[in-house]
Amino acid sequence: MGESIFLESLKQVIGLREVVASKYSWFVHDTGYARLGDVRANGLVLRNYEPLEIPEEVKDYLGEDKCGILCFYPNGADLRPQSSQPPPHMRLAIPASSLPQVIGLDWSYEQRRVQALRDHDPHAPVLDLCLRVIHSLGSVASYGPVGPSCLRVCSVDSDFVDPTAWPLLKDTSNDKVRQF
Repeated sequence: MGESIFLESLKQVIGLREVVASKYSWFVHDTGYARLGDVRANGLVLRNYEPLEIPEEVKDYLGEDKCGILCFYPNGADLRPQSSQPPPHMRLAIPASSLPQVIGLDWSYEQRRVQALRDHDPHAPVLDLCLRVIHSLGSVASYGPVGPSCLRVCSVDSDFVDPTAWPLLKDTSNDKVRQF
């Protein structure tokens, strides 16, 4: 078995961001509607996970204090992971151009499945494997927050799936934010 796919993806973070941003135009994040005020003020912030969930190689590479992540669903991927926040939810999106610079594979779930792909095909280019994982599991991890100014929100008047015409969060009153 070779190097962890999580570590490989971090070592090629610039290339990974480029290929992911060229494949997907929009990245969606579902979160609890109760967080609306905090998101308006601070944007989407990193979530810290218990140290046991963080792959050791990721902690070693980034430093344990920099392992918080923010997960996005690449709009059009196969699966859409559920929000970890209690309902009701709201749906936010950013265009590919606003995707933070440092992204990687989502290690917050399905670690064995992701690593199994690398173990099964140890010579496959890591960026190809990453795109397959991101598309099949429907999640990409960001190691940087997203400020409120670029967030779009699914409003009561918006198409629920396509964020192209969603209004900016800053221009949308609370009563116009769709809850689900």
